[in-house]
Amino acid sequence: MKFSLRSLLVLGLCVSLSACAFKKEDAEDKQRQELADVVTQQLEEKKEKIAFEGTLTDENVKIRFDENETPGSYNLVIEWPEAVGMMEVELNGRLIGSLKEHSFKAATPHSADIHIELRAYASHQDGGGFLSSKSFDKQAPKDFILDGIHSLSNSILIDVERTYFKAGSKVITNGNQFELKTKKLIVEPSSILGMNEYDRAHVVTFPFDRKSSDPNELSPGKISINADKAYGDLMISMIGVNGADAPAATTRPAWDEFKKLPPQAANGKNGADGTIRYLRCLSKMDDVPCIEEQLCDSQPQNGGKGENGKDGIPGYNGTTGGNTGDLVISITDDSEFNANVYRKPGKGSKGTPGIPAQAPGAGGAPGKNPNNLCSNAIAGEPGKIGTDGEKGQDGADGAYGQITTNIKLDKRDN
Repeated sequence: MKFSLRSLLVLGLCVSLSACAFKKEDAEDKQRQELADVVTQQLEEKKEKIAFEGTLTDENVKIRFDENETPGSYNLVIEWPEAVGMMEVELNGRLIGSLKEHSFKAATPHSADIHIELRAYASHQDGGGFLSSKSFDKQAPKDFILDGIHSLSNSILIDVERTYFKAGSKVITNGNQFELKTKKLIVEPSSILGMNEYDRAHVVTFPFDRKSSDPNELSPGKISINADKAYGDLMISMIGVNGADAPAATTRPAWDEFKKLPPQAANGKNGADGTIRYLRCLSKMDDVPCIEEQLCDSQPQNGGKGENGKDGIPGYNGTTGGNTGDLVISITDDSEFNANVYRKPGKGSKGTPGIPAQAPGAGGAPGKNPNNLCSNAIAGEPGKIGTDGEKGQDGADGAYGQITTNIKLDKRDN
């Protein structure tokens, strides 16, 4: 259907001002609307041809990246004015072709840098001469594709167009902050029936059996997920590390000297024995022999006091268990998405036993009393009992972090 410019303008004015009176049946009304749409379209095309003066600009060349179903790939789409008879398209220095159509589409890898050269020519009816050229530098949107296990050594911010969690993939944050900003989050379902939930597509702070005393791990960074639209089931495990095993008391510096001690401290010295002396008999009386007299010459000595036992060595306190960390989830459209959240604070470790004190020395034995002529001595006192090393205190368990979300969660706390 062809119209002159004058008739198009008149008819377009008629349509825009509603000045044409159509008093027909419904079928005629529909025909009138279709005619009006055709006229409007041809008016726009005519206006474009009139506006295009042979120069390619940012306004009359449209470049965009459309999604396709392949992760990590987008469709590059270039559109130019209808008035261009032929367009040479060059991508990254490679001539793609000379196109008579008025658009071009090609698959391109995500995040690819693309240098575009366009050279416009007039149609054959208008002589086919060169009109203008223009270059553009574009970058395809970025995808984040998680396949397999990724263990983070630093905090990370991911800001992308699309995010794919492959079946069974896993991010282990190791206490680092994990922040994901994406327009579309896609979690692939597991292909293995009955797969343990821990082995499904998963974001997890730490493995279940991890132990640590690192302050950065005991208070892990938050997990933050922000998406416009999300699909599938994602498992999120906020696992606090268990407290590291406390060291044995034998690792304390005092042990180096303590271990050289005998099991028991030295006994007290034995007291010296008492002594006696004799009085000599110098004469006889009436042929009766005299008897030597024995006297106590020195008293027996008391036994010495035993040495005190050395105090024992205390054990170490257990390490506090780690917190679960904070979780932030914000998803605009979660109608096809489910988040399973499991939280388990870390257990504090046990304090280690102390080392018992050294046994005290016994008191020395009393000196002997010869023939019971002297006073009896007494045994020495034993040494004082040392203090046993105390057992270290058990570490406290970790705490639950905060959850901030705008969606319903399937949440389990241990």
